[in-house]
Amino acid sequence: MNSRLLLVFLGIVQTTFGATSLDPIKTEVVHGKTVKFCTYKGIRLLPKSTLKDYDVCQTCVCSQTGLSCSSMGFTVTDIPADSKCINVKIECKNVWVMKNDTTKKCPKKLIPKKVGAVGK
Repeated sequence: MNSRLLLVFLGIVQTTFGATSLDPIKTEVVHGKTVKFCTYKGIRLLPKSTLKDYDVCQTCVCSQTGLSCSSMGFTVTDIPADSKCINVKIECKNVWVMKNDTTKKCPKKLIPKKVGAVGK
């Protein structure tokens, strides 16, 4: 029993760890003053700034210690092969659409009951 709980706990810790990253804050002297900032894809952010990157579905916060980024939402996996619907991401939100016509939303009754998911 205890070994099962340990495995579940380690799985949760590993999943959480994989969804968050931390980059230390940087400092630079500008016109004689020390300026602290974080960088994200070449963009400089001041401490207390927040950034949402919809290309990779991440939210990043610049603090006095550095830039912390975490995933927004989750990715649906393991959709049954016989499903008439597929899951797509629109603005980092999961949307169910018809497999044969992705311009149409999937009716609730056709959404698979059992699927897998990864992320936060």
